[in-house]
Amino acid sequence: MHQILTEKEQRLLRDLREEEERILEPMEKNLREIQENLNSIEEKLSKLQKQMEQKDELLFLKVGVSRKRRMSDADPSLPLSDVALPTGKFNGPLQYTMWREMLHLINPGKTLILIFLIINQLWMDKQVSKVPD
Repeated sequence: MHQILTEKEQRLLRDLREEEERILEPMEKNLREIQENLNSIEEKLSKLQKQMEQKDELLFLKVGVSRKRRMSDADPSLPLSDVALPTGKFNGPLQYTMWREMLHLINPGKTLILIFLIINQLWMDKQVSKVPD
């Protein structure tokens, strides 16, 4: 029975790790893309600040308008990771679920009860024969 419970636990843990990987992989990919976009924007901002300090304000504004048009055309949007953990498999009364699965192993049949009664009777006969008269 201990072995069955251990195997079930290992299967549940393996399934949980697989679900975790399946969910985290797209989220981590999106996070990397967001980080890359953030780094790119920070670089552009730094360049713009340097240009603003070095150039004429009117020239800077003209270049800025054309840059704004180009940036609005290239709107990077990331796909949402709408994956939910199937809680039905990992959540709930685990003890009841395991008990229900193991009921056929725990429930002794008529043969086992008969064997137990015979062994018990033999033991009782042995105890009675040891009692002095």
